[in-house]
Amino acid sequence: DTANTYPKYGMLGYDTGFYFLKGLFTYGSELENNLSNVEFTPIQIGFKFSRTNNEGGFINKQLFFVHFTKEHEIIKMNFD
Repeated sequence: DTANTYPKYGMLGYDTGFYFLKGLFTYGSELENNLSNVEFTPIQIGFKFSRTNNEGGFINKQLFFVHFTKEHEIIKMNFD
């Protein structure tokens, strides 16, 4: 049963929607130039964008894993 496994798409949708909607609300049409300035605490996915080239889009270089230990601890491991 995959219903109880991670990643949860609801959390992914929340993180993505919250990040971009907050960015649009705060920076409007200047969001593209302020992607690194959006203040946001993610649940499942982080955002750290860099340009792919001058004519292209962006790539997200933020990654983290959430580790649940046998001792019921939650450890967040960042990779960026």
